[in-house]
Amino acid sequence: MHVLCLVASVLSSNPEPSRSWFDAQVKMASGMRSQLTGVFHYTATSLERTDTSVLPRLREEVWGKPEHPKRSLIKRLERVEKFGPEVRRQTLWLMGDSARLNREPLWPDSADFFDVCTLPDSGWRLSPGQAVLTGPMGSEPPGYQVVVPIGSAVNEILSFWGAGWAALGSFEGPHEFQSLEGGAWRASVSSDKGSLRTTTVLEGEYNPQTGHGRIISMRATQEGSPAPGWVETASDWRFDAALQRELAHQVVVHFKGAPFRRLTLDRVEPLTRAEFDRISRPPSLTGSDPIRGKYVFTQLSDFSGSRAQHMLIDQELGNIQHLTLGDTRDGRHRRWLTILGWCMTASIVGLLLLIRFNRKK
Repeated sequence: MHVLCLVASVLSSNPEPSRSWFDAQVKMASGMRSQLTGVFHYTATSLERTDTSVLPRLREEVWGKPEHPKRSLIKRLERVEKFGPEVRRQTLWLMGDSARLNREPLWPDSADFFDVCTLPDSGWRLSPGQAVLTGPMGSEPPGYQVVVPIGSAVNEILSFWGAGWAALGSFEGPHEFQSLEGGAWRASVSSDKGSLRTTTVLEGEYNPQTGHGRIISMRATQEGSPAPGWVETASDWRFDAALQRELAHQVVVHFKGAPFRRLTLDRVEPLTRAEFDRISRPPSLTGSDPIRGKYVFTQLSDFSGSRAQHMLIDQELGNIQHLTLGDTRDGRHRRWLTILGWCMTASIVGLLLLIRFNRKK
């Protein structure tokens, strides 16, 4: 009965100011993803505890085993020991439903950037020496979906609007809302995901004199769990001239009760259609990227047509190996064709390396 009264009060004709403000935020969030435009520069810092004291034991474990799977873990721990926590600078260009995401290298001694772009009819991925072209969203082979990292970045960006902003859509239906003392408020909603019931709680503050509010924390808890699975807290609020609104410049995330990630908003810039068209052009076999500069590919894969094409480029020998697979439009065949293609690609790469080695020798 108490819940029903709270839901009814949300729909009343004379809502409290804080409740009216919150409902407006929910309505705004429902259509925000397709309308948001701008360039967002932000930094993601890992807060996970990393135990580097295990390095001596791991080195002994993999000694004499060049293919041991823990070698990548050792490399990561060595860099954490040398440079500290993982820090990833990211830039997101948003133009409605189109976007480009640039992820800079994690470490000062690395050049391993990773860029992805999604457009209405195509997409692409770019990293040192490699490029992948894809068709419309949903047509990509398994493992090549460009919208996955972009979707995660958009959710992180929305957290600067307020903690848990990406979850506001779930509050469009019946939800509880409580006005607390001192302008504070709390809103909660429960939803069923599979066999688990998740309760999301947002908390914030509202100033009735200025009509201004903030969402300062979010926690999502699954039924039966002793602690929230996901918690966000937003702080360092500042007015942003590009968006003409206040944004949180720091968001801290806890996952399963432990510190997980800190997001820091560096700056926001306006974005024009002409500028987005310039930076979203797909990579070609030769040329340069407006942001990364001139690139030299060793591998280019094209999944944009009905047949997957792979090109291996040996810059020293001047050779380009072309490999075309069968029709990949049928989803039943796409997976094994991709696996076959990469197996054949690996064989050709090995052959090219052997030829290069013999030439130098």
